[in-house]
Amino acid sequence: MFDFYSITGRPLTSDRIIHRLVEREEQYIQDLRIVETVFIRGLRTSNPPVMTPLILEDFIQEVFGNILELLDCNRRLLEVMNVRQREQYPVIQSIGDIFLDAATEFRMVYPEYVGRHPLAEKRLKEETDSNPDLRLFLEVWQYCSIGFDSDHSIRNAHGKSPVKLGTALVLILTSNTS
Repeated sequence: MFDFYSITGRPLTSDRIIHRLVEREEQYIQDLRIVETVFIRGLRTSNPPVMTPLILEDFIQEVFGNILELLDCNRRLLEVMNVRQREQYPVIQSIGDIFLDAATEFRMVYPEYVGRHPLAEKRLKEETDSNPDLRLFLEVWQYCSIGFDSDHSIRNAHGKSPVKLGTALVLILTSNTS
């Protein structure tokens, strides 16, 4: 049997584990909102524009794909988790059923997002190599206080977060200007 106490120095109750899951889901949603606000909306409202409107929409679709669908799915998951917390306060008994229900929805949107990732990286690299306005846009955001750490990663981004795309934007920019 696995002993959480030996790793953490304190017992991990199922309630604490569930609380951590909720906290991480909240952070993940915040990360997705950063991508939406800073990159997607930012590119659309950039003045001067970084590309023509038609090229921009194609670029956003190719690079970010269905990331807004991911945001909606995860918002719904968090809402259901929050309801469960309120209903079973102070000790949450289980949330496995919530994740089973969410898995049905996730399996419709996450494969599309993950499957297009290599093409998204390729398009991003091509565009940053050939478009100085896009490079400038990314450079400006790289140094703004929107959540970037000194290592060019988005603060609190999770290992497999779609926010890694935002990090990739900055890393590609950095590698092209070094």
